[in-house]
Amino acid sequence: MCDMLTLSHCMLCVCVYVSQVNVGGLSTGPAQPLTGEFKKFADSAVNGLIVVAFGSLDVGSDRFFDEFFTAFSHLSDYHVIWR
Repeated sequence: MCDMLTLSHCMLCVCVYVSQVNVGGLSTGPAQPLTGEFKKFADSAVNGLIVVAFGSLDVGSDRFFDEFFTAFSHLSDYHVIWR
């Protein structure tokens, strides 16, 4: 049996192991309003802002990122922040 904690902020988390515990949001705090260049960038997006963050996920493939870049290139009315 494997004991595992996952730090995930997903809306629908599925446990892979029986002993897996999702603790998403454990390290988050209250949201702060955007300021400066981030606010200007977000406010200038026609349809919205997409924030992409994979944390420490090691996908091991450029193809993984290429698929996202291709998809985002078709969303010209959105701004994307990739962190």
